[in-house]
Amino acid sequence: MKLEAEDLKDLIPSIIVDNYYNLVALNSTAQKMFGDVEGEKCYKIFYRFNSPCYQKNITCPVYHKLSQIDIITLDFEVYIRSYGSIPFGGLYYESLINITNVEIIRSAIIDSLTGIYNRRFIEDLLDKLFNLWKRYNQTFSMIYLDIDHLKEINDRFGHSNGDEAIVKISDCLKANLRASDFAGRIGGDEFLVVLPNTSLRDAQNVALRILKCIREIRFITKISASIGVAEVLKDDENFRQIFDRADKALYKVKNVQKGTIGISKSETDIYFLDLNP
Repeated sequence: MKLEAEDLKDLIPSIIVDNYYNLVALNSTAQKMFGDVEGEKCYKIFYRFNSPCYQKNITCPVYHKLSQIDIITLDFEVYIRSYGSIPFGGLYYESLINITNVEIIRSAIIDSLTGIYNRRFIEDLLDKLFNLWKRYNQTFSMIYLDIDHLKEINDRFGHSNGDEAIVKISDCLKANLRASDFAGRIGGDEFLVVLPNTSLRDAQNVALRILKCIREIRFITKISASIGVAEVLKDDENFRQIFDRADKALYKVKNVQKGTIGISKSETDIYFLDLNP
């Protein structure tokens, strides 16, 4: 997904320094954390050192002239850093974020059973994508998937096998998404795939790959899933309208032809799609 600089600048504290380790600029997050510290030494502000980082065996963009990402540990705190040179003016940048509690952060956005994103993360992502659509006309699509007859699997084979069916479906999602796509479990047997910068036609190709994978799952009983696909439209006022169209397409599949794909071109124009015989 392409994001403009203004959308990224406040994600993590970032600084710019000169050849003498002097802070010459900070983004708003760093300013909130450290205050008015321009002209101070970067190693004092970022790390509370009395001498440059390289003297502490920490790679320094100014001293080592490197551009990379690494992880360091200071006083039992773990940080991920991004740093390098700016190709003009003899300046250098560094960004730093504390990942000591990354598992706590992870648990807030990841579904514990499947390892894909949870509903909270997916809805936050959709809200951001919708804003990008309104500002930059960056289209996106979604795939709404519901496992068929999961209750029967639970009743007949037990909930552990029901959980295994859920995991196998999520594995199909992971295996058939592109690097820019996001998959989330938004209910017990419901999944949502978000596809940034993706037209309805391209989204249906992803849905077909997922459907093919599901039909090839080896399990104690047949697993099937119904799928609804929708794309953002010009008159949409929020992401929930796209979701509602995908939901209606899914509902139609559930009632007419389970285990296939419903494509929503508009509120009323829905057609079915299946694998070639």
